[in-house]
Amino acid sequence: MPSSAPQTPIELRAILIRREKTDGPALKIWGIEAIERQKRCATRLGATRCDVLDSGDFPPIDPEHARYVVLRTDLVYDERLLEGLIEAGNVVLTDKLPGKQAGEAMAAHVEPHNLNAAVAAVRSLDYQRPGANPSEIPPNSESAEEASPQAFRFAEILDLAPAFNQKLRKLLPPFVFQVEARNILKIENAIFGASYKGITDLVTKWVWPLPARAFTRVLAARGVRPNSVTAVSYVLTVLATWFFIEGWFIQGLAAGWLMTFLDTVDGKLARCTLTSSKLGDVLDHGLDLVHPPFWWAAWAWGLAANFEGYEVATSIVVGGYVTGRLLEGVFLWSFKQEMFTWRRFDGYFRTVIARRNPNLLLLSVGVGFERPDLGFFAVAAWTVVANVVPIIRIAQAFVERRRGVEIKSWYEDAMKIAPTSEAVHNETRENA
Repeated sequence: MPSSAPQTPIELRAILIRREKTDGPALKIWGIEAIERQKRCATRLGATRCDVLDSGDFPPIDPEHARYVVLRTDLVYDERLLEGLIEAGNVVLTDKLPGKQAGEAMAAHVEPHNLNAAVAAVRSLDYQRPGANPSEIPPNSESAEEASPQAFRFAEILDLAPAFNQKLRKLLPPFVFQVEARNILKIENAIFGASYKGITDLVTKWVWPLPARAFTRVLAARGVRPNSVTAVSYVLTVLATWFFIEGWFIQGLAAGWLMTFLDTVDGKLARCTLTSSKLGDVLDHGLDLVHPPFWWAAWAWGLAANFEGYEVATSIVVGGYVTGRLLEGVFLWSFKQEMFTWRRFDGYFRTVIARRNPNLLLLSVGVGFERPDLGFFAVAAWTVVANVVPIIRIAQAFVERRRGVEIKSWYEDAMKIAPTSEAVHNETRENA
């Protein structure tokens, strides 16, 4: 039996419709010009080729081995929205008016035979339906013959991405912004907010956002790479460990707190400038996971000369950290969701659980009262509490499931109060 010929993989190609104004200096968002930002978005979506079209131009078409995402260079899209666009296929994203058939076309993802019709749609300032202006479609294109109202479907913003962001665990409707000088700050704030988790520790959630956003803006304007910030975090981590071992707790806390701040900044810088990488993600999350128990052991070592029973306290703090991580894994494996998303209580408890930042707060209070030993005792005591609570919650979840109750996240109920399509439409109109 003859072997079948290998099939050529289907490529994703990007078509950028140049629509931004050119009567002044190019506007930058997080230090990146709009057209460059769209190219980076296309690359992150998996596009192997990116063509920029000026007015009147139409793209080269591969009728067999490609599919196309069409974006406008005068818009900034929420990445979730573009991911949903790619998953949907043969769809035109529109700023649809409530009760109307379609509104302004903002992006598309189509097969080759629909490409020129999609380009005409996205290029038009007031486009209503495919084929409405056939004179804009090249006569030698399959699109001229096949484009019709049924050739691809329209989708609204909430059709492609839900209002609740499950990855960040917070209600955050997807956005589309017009690239204009009056919108730049609003755009940057929205992009920064879309990189921040809704469930995290109290310092990261309530203390760092404003200074982190300001510092991220400074770094982005100067073209600093996220991995450079992560590298500084590694240096500070080692310095804090050494200071703790030497008993120089004030210096160690200074290095430690600066490290935690930069740990917030590097991830936000990567997401805001679309420069995140697998290596950077591994370096960042690897550091977060590994270093805390070394800090606690180093603190205890620095206290050892004048600290009775430090071995027991160290075992509780270090062992409790490992146990806590394992308990979270047990919940995730057993119920296919993160522990801290089950009920609102679990989300609140995550803000104060015995992790790095809450522990540093307790240690800082101890040093402030010139009792670093009591600060460490407080961390040990809180570590016990922070492990008992998850054990109880896991037991409760098993009991609930045994009773036939579905273990699901509280944020699924939040979807019921999520913004409607009309509300998101109105917001999009205001952004434009």
